[in-house]
Amino acid sequence: MKIVAIANQKGGVGKTTTAVNLGAALAELGHRILLVDLDPQANATSSFGLQGVEQISLYEPLLGEASITHAPRSPVYRTGRSRFGRRRS
Repeated sequence: MKIVAIANQKGGVGKTTTAVNLGAALAELGHRILLVDLDPQANATSSFGLQGVEQISLYEPLLGEASITHAPRSPVYRTGRSRFGRRRS
């Protein structure tokens, strides 16, 4: 397993775009991807059509105010299609 982090303190430098496109490209190659969107604007989340998922957050667990095991779970979205519309095998 490899962990890749894309970080820069400056805004508007393409961090989200890079993360989403790199994740999509690696998924197209058959790699399993976990993209964690901790940005309050949730642009990576909305790029996958999940903007309707509300009240589910890592905010409290990251602050130590709640356990990750007790956090509400979001529904799993599996469309069977890649981000580019091609059918996954």
